[in-house]
Amino acid sequence: DIVGGAKDDDGKTLNDGEIRCYSALPVDSDSRRLARLAKLVVDRSEAGVKVVLKETVDRPRRAGDHQSFNKEGFTAIRFIEGTETDKIHHTPHDTIERIHFPYHVKSTKADLALVRNLAGALATPQAKLEGGKLTWTKTDGAARYVVGVREGNEFARTVETEATSID
Repeated sequence: DIVGGAKDDDGKTLNDGEIRCYSALPVDSDSRRLARLAKLVVDRSEAGVKVVLKETVDRPRRAGDHQSFNKEGFTAIRFIEGTETDKIHHTPHDTIERIHFPYHVKSTKADLALVRNLAGALATPQAKLEGGKLTWTKTDGAARYVVGVREGNEFARTVETEATSID
């Protein structure tokens, strides 16, 4: 949603290394879990952008399509460019000449990396956290696991392992 602009309203060049991701509260909602998965997947992909998780459902006084899906009970997130031109979007000045195609390619690769991951995902392993140790049952077909360890909504570290536990 709104990915591809080259400059903001003041002419500031787009940060083409990041893409923002908005999702519905609460922090343990399915939408927030999907946002964290998106960061984990896209940041490790060859998309060329890093996902910046946002702590709100959307920008102030704005509403993306993901909110309509959330209201109907669907898990949904919103990717949006790092620098936007909200005075130009949806006006006659919002023309194809404004699209920064190299960034648009990156954002499309980010979408595809996430969709490819979701389409090929195995069942979620049953997990439990006790005394600072996370353990889970092995999922049939899984060769390895990537675990995002977070504090609040931010990743503290990522662990890649073949084991079925981490400290």
